[in-house]
Amino acid sequence: MNILLALFLTLISFKNYVVEKDTLANGMVIVACKKSGMPIFHVEVGLFAGSIFDEVGGEALLTAQMLTTGIKDMDKKQINIIIDELGGNYSVNTYKLYTDISLTVTTDSKEKALKLLSGLLTNPTFPEEEFNKEKIRLIQNIKRNRSEPRRYIRTLFFREFYGDSPLGRPSTGTEETVSKLTVEDIRKFYKKYYNPQNTYLVVVSNGDPVETINLVKKYFSGWEKGEPASFPIIELDIPDSSYIKTFHMETNQSYIMLGHVGTVRDNPDWPVIQLFNYALGGGGFSSRLLKEIRDKKGYTYSAYSYFTWQKKYPGVFVVSTFTKLDNTQAVVKEIRVILENFKTGGISKEELEEAKKYFEGALPRRVETYSGLAGRILEGMIYGLPDFYWEKEAEVMQKITQEEVNRIIPEYLYPEKLMGVVITDTTKVKLQLD
Repeated sequence: MNILLALFLTLISFKNYVVEKDTLANGMVIVACKKSGMPIFHVEVGLFAGSIFDEVGGEALLTAQMLTTGIKDMDKKQINIIIDELGGNYSVNTYKLYTDISLTVTTDSKEKALKLLSGLLTNPTFPEEEFNKEKIRLIQNIKRNRSEPRRYIRTLFFREFYGDSPLGRPSTGTEETVSKLTVEDIRKFYKKYYNPQNTYLVVVSNGDPVETINLVKKYFSGWEKGEPASFPIIELDIPDSSYIKTFHMETNQSYIMLGHVGTVRDNPDWPVIQLFNYALGGGGFSSRLLKEIRDKKGYTYSAYSYFTWQKKYPGVFVVSTFTKLDNTQAVVKEIRVILENFKTGGISKEELEEAKKYFEGALPRRVETYSGLAGRILEGMIYGLPDFYWEKEAEVMQKITQEEVNRIIPEYLYPEKLMGVVITDTTKVKLQLD
């Protein structure tokens, strides 16, 4: 099926973008966007090959990391030489839902870049010697993460919230699960999830989108068709009451992460949620959390809140901060009070106007760069959002009234169900919930 959109869109006082979209016979979706200016060719690939599809734990991340360790007729050293010659930037990230692979080069290197990317995605060899090296590095990173409370608390929190499910396990896997992995597990994961029917490819460049589509077809039309990923059925026992678990670490501070069930990213209320969360804890120094906990009480330097992006499964609302050991109990109590007051009292007119002004400028800024624009387009496809969703959401935000926001807040804020984890020196700190 061939879908040609050729849309001319104005992105809130930004330049026009010409967009072309096509679906190859093998199922791969391609979007090419022309952004005038620099001679840059940025490719962003998203595959439904995230860690929720792991069978052991760590396969998704290791598979993605190993793409550059060898392909047909080319070893790791040769691949690295080509990447260096391209003079661009190659990166890979594995999330719960998907894996994101990006490559940025100058326009005159676009064909060489697509040829390399095609080789990485369609013909990796996964050498066992390289697998063993990557496996050791990953285990070392997992150990290092466990020794850093600001990072490790996320692992503990999401494991507590989602339990022993694919959503609750870290994308890295654990020492135990990664130790069990063999190179055959990686090859099996690749074979199952790395195929064109699981793939979106976005190009943002200064070139003609039709020519870009044709060039991508040259290197990816021959990719063998596979089966689309089946999202796992995950039975979740979402916490429905207020409690806190403490984890011991010899430290002079307590690291606090609290939360409750959130929502999915394609929720029509998302613009409202973002506005009220900005006022509550997403707006830095202007947010309620920071004003109360830092400015008035002097308990911390940082406190923030956010709603996680999620698809098909429930997301999470999160509040995160840190404080001195002696202040731990007081901070936990203060967070609950702030949330309760915000839920009952709502957002003020001044807070709403400040949030609107922020997003009016921030959303367009996220697409100023070639990589930023490609990333937003890819996110839209991954999460099933409308084309150029950030523009539409920015417009919606400017029309939302204080009454609408305050009507919505109680539907997504539940301080009475606030659960969480605290990393602290448990020999000195004993927490109690009122």
